[in-house]
Amino acid sequence: MQLKLPYDTGGKEPGAKGTATLTVNPATTGGNQLTLVVAAADGKPVDVPETQLSFTLPDRDLGPLPVKLTKSGTGAWSGTAQLPLAGDWVAAVVVRSSDIDQDTETKQLTIG
Repeated sequence: MQLKLPYDTGGKEPGAKGTATLTVNPATTGGNQLTLVVAAADGKPVDVPETQLSFTLPDRDLGPLPVKLTKSGTGAWSGTAQLPLAGDWVAAVVVRSSDIDQDTETKQLTIG
């Protein structure tokens, strides 16, 4: 499953505006492999100082469950998440493009 989250940190530096693409595989309960790729407005991967990811299951008042991400390439991070219950989860992605500019975007995904 792939989620595209447009973001705008309000900054002027490279990577201040673009799209964060989160891939969740296999998007089922239990262990999931995650990849987060940050691309600038031109669609090319761009390095930013920091990204954060967490999952919340509002229906069950569960979370946020933070995910430890490891840099895996230009503009790319990877990690794993244990999502214990099926339902409509909310992924929260934080992109920080400078010491003072960051944006948090959320999107719902169904884990089944």
